[in-house]
Amino acid sequence: VDGRLGDVDETRFFSQDKKDMYIYEEKDAGFGSWFDIDVGFFQEFGFNSTASRDQLNKLRRNLWINEGTGWLRMDMITYNPNIGKFLHCRFIFELLATGEIVPLFEADV
Repeated sequence: VDGRLGDVDETRFFSQDKKDMYIYEEKDAGFGSWFDIDVGFFQEFGFNSTASRDQLNKLRRNLWINEGTGWLRMDMITYNPNIGKFLHCRFIFELLATGEIVPLFEADV
C-alpha cells in the first residue's frame, strides 16, 4: 500500500505494555460508495465518557501516536430528535513533517 511518504507499514504491532495488539484494517464507513472505505489502525470509543477517557489515556501511554503519524481523524455521528436528522462531523488533523498541525472540519446532515 502506498502512503504519503512511501509504503505503509501494515504489520500488526503490540502496545508498549505488550497487552494489546493493533491490526491494520479496512473498514466500510457505511454510506455505500467506494470512497467510504477507510484503511488504517482504528480505535472506537463508546458512549461512556469515563471508559473513553481511560482508553485515550492508554493510547497516550502506549505511544500510539508518534513521529510516523501523518494524520488523525475523529468521526462523530449525532442525532437531533427535534428535527429528525443525523449529523456526521469529521475532525481531521494533518501532522506535517515540519511540526505544523493543519486542522480540518467537515459536517454533513
